[in-house]
Amino acid sequence: MCRAMMPVSSWPWTDGWRLSGMAVFNQDGRPCALGYEVDADARWSSRGARVRGSCGTERVDVTIVAAPGGRWHLNGAEQPAVSG
Repeated sequence: MCRAMMPVSSWPWTDGWRLSGMAVFNQDGRPCALGYEVDADARWSSRGARVRGSCGTERVDVTIVAAPGGRWHLNGAEQPAVSG
């Protein structure tokens, strides 16, 4: 299994931080390349993230957003199992 991880970069973003990077690996014989961005506030609390790329022939495009009250949304749908 080959795994490669591009260096993560971070920089000030509006009133917080943005981390970004890329992972390249083999999953069950399928080549995968996933780029990601994670947004955090000035105190490093997560605001959300996005992962895009492919794994084999499957396209990956996932968005996670933190909502007020400790709620989280995955691709626009609230996820009550991870509230808090």
